[in-house]
Amino acid sequence: MHETPKDMRTRKKTQPISSADIEALYNASVTDKVERYSITVPKSWSELTDEQLHYVYTLLAMGWMGDTLQTYCLMRWAGMEVVQRRSARYWLVRHEGKLLQIDLDNLADSIETMAWLGEAPDTPVRIGTVDGHEAVDAQLHGLSFGDYIRLENYYQGYLLSKNDKAVAAMAEILYPGIEGKKMEPYLAYNIIHWMVSLKTLFAQLWPDFFRPASASADGTPPDMRAVMVAEIRALTGGDVTKNSTVLATDTWDALTELNEKAREAREFNEKMKK
Repeated sequence: MHETPKDMRTRKKTQPISSADIEALYNASVTDKVERYSITVPKSWSELTDEQLHYVYTLLAMGWMGDTLQTYCLMRWAGMEVVQRRSARYWLVRHEGKLLQIDLDNLADSIETMAWLGEAPDTPVRIGTVDGHEAVDAQLHGLSFGDYIRLENYYQGYLLSKNDKAVAAMAEILYPGIEGKKMEPYLAYNIIHWMVSLKTLFAQLWPDFFRPASASADGTPPDMRAVMVAEIRALTGGDVTKNSTVLATDTWDALTELNEKAREAREFNEKMKK
């Protein structure tokens, strides 16, 4: 299995497998070596630890996806270390200090339990601490609306340009004190996955406000600055003296109010069409 340089520096050394042990396993029939081991692996994104998230995002940054990603994660999290690939069907692995022979057909069945790695996170998840800098709340509780507006602006900018600078700017909001310009590839995947899961959650909580923004007739994307100004005006009622108060408001409170205003506007328009 692939390991990052950091992993290789910190991984504990294990006792070497003797040639006699390998030879004994080679000569034994599969039926002679049938042993059942119960392994426990995460079943969703929300169960992953910081270390496990780091591993997933490192593999994604290296281009690993699909069955390959799922296999690496399954082996790693099950505590299985590949000692030798005996054939196209059998591998020798070390698990809990024992040398085992595993059937890749059975492994393929187990990989199906990791299919969720190919889907968007089912709830906002993120690495909690990066280089000593703690992340804000996973669901953005406690984040000011002003910071949320900046975050949304950078996110929309990234979707349009795929510019890494936008992701670096998001990192500085989500991990106060971190230097975005020094951001490693795994962290970029962490940020984008976090934002995708947040948008999914917010669309469920506030469906009237988080309706897809419409492009203009010529296909030009919406002006995000105009959108943000409109949001602030909706919360201040056009009173600019309230701007600072609105920007300091908790994100969830602001979005709840904006959703209510959007709902009222939708219901009014529906009545006018009757």
